[in-house]
Amino acid sequence: MSITYREYFRTINNIRWPDRFLMGGGWKPGTLYHHSHQERYFHAIKVVESSLEERKTLPLKILDCGYYPGALGIILREFFGDKIRLTGSGMGSSPEIIQELLDSKAYDELHEADLDPLHYLYDSSAAPSKIQVPDASIDLVIAGEVFEHLSSPVHFIEEISRVLKKDGIVFLTTPNVCYIGNILRLIIKKSNFPPLEASTITIPEQRPHIRLYAAEEIYQLMAEQNLKEVRHYFIDGHDEKFRIKPLSVKINLFIIRCFYFVPHFRDQYIGIFCKA
Repeated sequence: MSITYREYFRTINNIRWPDRFLMGGGWKPGTLYHHSHQERYFHAIKVVESSLEERKTLPLKILDCGYYPGALGIILREFFGDKIRLTGSGMGSSPEIIQELLDSKAYDELHEADLDPLHYLYDSSAAPSKIQVPDASIDLVIAGEVFEHLSSPVHFIEEISRVLKKDGIVFLTTPNVCYIGNILRLIIKKSNFPPLEASTITIPEQRPHIRLYAAEEIYQLMAEQNLKEVRHYFIDGHDEKFRIKPLSVKINLFIIRCFYFVPHFRDQYIGIFCKA
């Protein structure tokens, strides 16, 4: 039976989330990390569900790239249990968080990897530049909100192509460069890049958004590594409803959503690719 959005929403809200998932300033009280990603996570779940239906051999081997803080893994395990074998690869987790995620069985394995060797912080990261899983061993790669943080996505794409089996699937999400909010900000002479106080100018150890990509650019970059687009589409990420906003911002967002009848004006890109 297909997982409905109502079932998904009810299930994730019944999970007992650790306190570390509580969001800080700028978010409404009680907002948890998964609230800001729940639309993208639902689409990821639907891809896992369809992959399980298509593949006869279990468990389905999934790689969650940029897994921190582990919310997606907790949700996937809640829905699919032992039908999946889930590996996380990324940076930023403390030993305590890694142990918590492994003890809770959310993830079967967790590995550090810095897949952005052109970034100026790479030399100080001490993390390996390769995903620590064998070639052609993964059925499904989930790459949620990673692309935009990379100085160059080429090495990252090479790595996910390397670890994917033939006919393996990539589920990729990233902010949409054609988002109407970005366009309107430029019209009123504002930047659509992160504000200075959230940039590397102010916080040099941070890795904020570096570049956003058009759908055709993602198509080209993935195709160069033998990852053929199955389809792409755009969604409303909905995370603004959890933010504390003055009335003026609420009005702006209402105006922005009036343009969402044009799909590529929505804020979130989702692409699904298959390794040829």
